[in-house]
Amino acid sequence: MQNSYRYNKCSILKMRFHKLKQALELYRMRQQSFKWIGSKYCFQNFKIQPLSTSSQSQEKKSIAVTFLTSQGDQFKAYGKIGDTLLDLVFNENVPLDGFGVCEGACSCSTCHVILKREQYECLPSPCEDELDMLDLAYGLADTSRLACQIVLTEQLDGMEVLVPGVPDATQLH
Repeated sequence: MQNSYRYNKCSILKMRFHKLKQALELYRMRQQSFKWIGSKYCFQNFKIQPLSTSSQSQEKKSIAVTFLTSQGDQFKAYGKIGDTLLDLVFNENVPLDGFGVCEGACSCSTCHVILKREQYECLPSPCEDELDMLDLAYGLADTSRLACQIVLTEQLDGMEVLVPGVPDATQLH
């Protein structure tokens, strides 16, 4: 009887260790996929790179972005290098109703924006998830992107972003 008890206790410990190991791997992956600004190291593309003084000074620099709505409104906001365009909208309280409902999870198309060709070409190619979400976006254009996937860089300073209006559902019928 005691041997089976030990075996059960041992298997329970193995299961707990396995789950703990999985949780630790997931934690490490999540850390590596984000920039770690508060420490000495910056996690980018799953590689650890020490922060240089130039990247620290870049973070303090503001990037100006002008949002143009389909109703003709203009909103100018300033964000930090490394933030997403959606972060800028949230942090600066840009009054765009219903913008970024999924809060940057790339699971909706409510942060759909249209860029100028020059700005569009400065960005990395959209990932498969972003392209899938853009297929659902209203007013899709060749230079459409999701704001949650656009990371602000120095090249994008002064950019103008068109936010296409979503039609009233009653007007569709």
